[in-house]
Amino acid sequence: RCRRGGCGKLIIQHMVANTEMTILDRVIKPARNGLSPEVARFILTMTFEERDHERMAELAGKAQAGALTPEEAAEVDEYRRVGDLLALLHSKARLAMKSAGATG
Repeated sequence: RCRRGGCGKLIIQHMVANTEMTILDRVIKPARNGLSPEVARFILTMTFEERDHERMAELAGKAQAGALTPEEAAEVDEYRRVGDLLALLHSKARLAMKSAGATG
């Protein structure tokens, strides 16, 4: 069944299709409505605190200088994961607000 490297390509496509964010996207289903405007408004208030923004800026500077420790690189990944999750939740909340005709 696998001719001319077709199986390797299929495996890579499957791996790419199941990244953390694509899995979360399938779980959260941002395009499917189901949030009340009140819940959506609350979700839209969820964000990083100022100290997190400061830490991310510090880590970004160290990353640009090539000076991240392995622990700091792991911390960057954690911030990225949380940021990606927030982006999905915010997307779902904005769509819920739009479909309800509500404003922020």
